[in-house]
Amino acid sequence: MSPTNKDKRPYKKSSISPSDTPEERVTVVPIDEPVVPIDEPEEPIDEPEVPNSHEKKVARYIAHTTVYACLQNNLVRLIKLIQLTNTQPMNILELGFGGNSQTAIKVAKEFKDNIKLTVVNGSLETINSGKMLAENERLSIDFINENVNTYITRGIAQFDLVYLLYNFHHIADSDMEKKHEKKYFLDACYENMKVLSFLCIADAFFPETCDDSNLLADESLEELYKQRATESQLSTFWGVLEGIGLQKVQDATREANDSYELEMNSFVRIKEKNGEYLVKKSWLVKAAQSDRKGFAVIINKDVNCIGDAILLFKKIR
Repeated sequence: MSPTNKDKRPYKKSSISPSDTPEERVTVVPIDEPVVPIDEPEEPIDEPEVPNSHEKKVARYIAHTTVYACLQNNLVRLIKLIQLTNTQPMNILELGFGGNSQTAIKVAKEFKDNIKLTVVNGSLETINSGKMLAENERLSIDFINENVNTYITRGIAQFDLVYLLYNFHHIADSDMEKKHEKKYFLDACYENMKVLSFLCIADAFFPETCDDSNLLADESLEELYKQRATESQLSTFWGVLEGIGLQKVQDATREANDSYELEMNSFVRIKEKNGEYLVKKSWLVKAAQSDRKGFAVIINKDVNCIGDAILLFKKIR
């Protein structure tokens, strides 16, 4: 039986429309009549929530945006491929300069008893948070609260793989041109890693088209981060959307806008040299193959078209 007009429920169309102003990003644009949810009772719209803490915003961003997930998932897949070449469980080290322990948790859950995983991080808060997450998941991870640059000079000879995810760019560069601190890090890794072990750097990089003489002023950098922010915004919206009612859509929109802001805040910190110091992939390859080091480049590939890439080096002598 075909429904009559009396049986039909009113609806409205809506669209997601990113904009350059925060207030208009991913907004629900009414086109005709007010929304009457199909499967949910109509209810009044709650007052806006008190903004969540920065940590909660970052956690949702990591859990739902394809920007982070793409790099993390491909790193895990790469570890699987390296593991295939080993007859014994791999001894793996994650190095962090802050941030979170989500990658270590994902790696430990994926491989369980097939690896031994150690996390070294200079942030006690991150270490404690990681320990709690690992205990809740009943995962075996060795957490060490120590300055990374100190640890790599004495504690990495036993590892088959050392990796950094979104952490290499946190190594401060007091001189953007000479990058002494990053060179020191690579030198220390090479000098203290065992022969035939791997160093994996998964991170965001300057576009190769950026002008070397003035990287931070290059317009292509801002354009890149607008693309990253939009990708984060839209993927977060669809990742957190829990229903088609107006309140659910507004909740997802709010969280999507948070992800947009996180990416654009990263752009600001890069411009201000405030905790984020990107390099070009070409610089990293050249630095890893300098006269003092014997790293072979095994993989040097982008994982998306918005600046993220994975570089895998092997100490061959």
